[in-house]
Amino acid sequence: MNENGFFRFVNRFNSIALMLLLIAGLGTFTYVNLLSNEWENKRAVKIDNNAEESVELILGSIEGVAGTDSSYVSLRERDSGTSFSSGGAYGALRNVLFVKGQDINSTWLLTSNKYLIDQMHALKVGGYSSKEPVMAFLYSIVYKDTNHNSKFDKNDKLAISLSKPDGTGLKTLLSDIDSLIDYKVSEDGAEISLMYQVNESVFIEKISVADFSSIAKKQLLQVTKA
Repeated sequence: MNENGFFRFVNRFNSIALMLLLIAGLGTFTYVNLLSNEWENKRAVKIDNNAEESVELILGSIEGVAGTDSSYVSLRERDSGTSFSSGGAYGALRNVLFVKGQDINSTWLLTSNKYLIDQMHALKVGGYSSKEPVMAFLYSIVYKDTNHNSKFDKNDKLAISLSKPDGTGLKTLLSDIDSLIDYKVSEDGAEISLMYQVNESVFIEKISVADFSSIAKKQLLQVTKA
């Protein structure tokens, strides 16, 4: 075999090898994608009958609640155009299933899957990344279509609520607010400070962790429109 023939052989061999690698890669991608779709389909559940819209819901992964014997599973829309903070990979958060103890006692956070949970935060001393136990969960939830566009979205008014780490004792602290701006747990873990907006006013309010009651409230500023 002369030199030119040898190089032609090498080039053909490399081309065939590259083509086989591409085919193998495409096959792997297709297989993984099929497995992913099959896994999502196994997690799919139907929304309850009292909902006013037809939405396919997906169960998420089991998440532990630090410092407790509880865990929870999120229930999300498969597809969502609501742009909620809780969106994630599967869309807006509709409900949360809490599971507790050796007997696996379970309870849903909300009585219906038709509502939307805009935010869900585990409250701990030292912030989200600390290793301290979860003292409570904080939520902002849409219960009503307040802008009358026939759907729940980020422009509807919110309710701010707290629950115990196992999802029980859900209590609505505030209703008809525009946004939950920030929150902070005190260093001794006794209080939660909430900053939120209602219309053009921004407030800060301190809440007792023991019984979720309001300790103090103050208007910080008035927002002026440009």
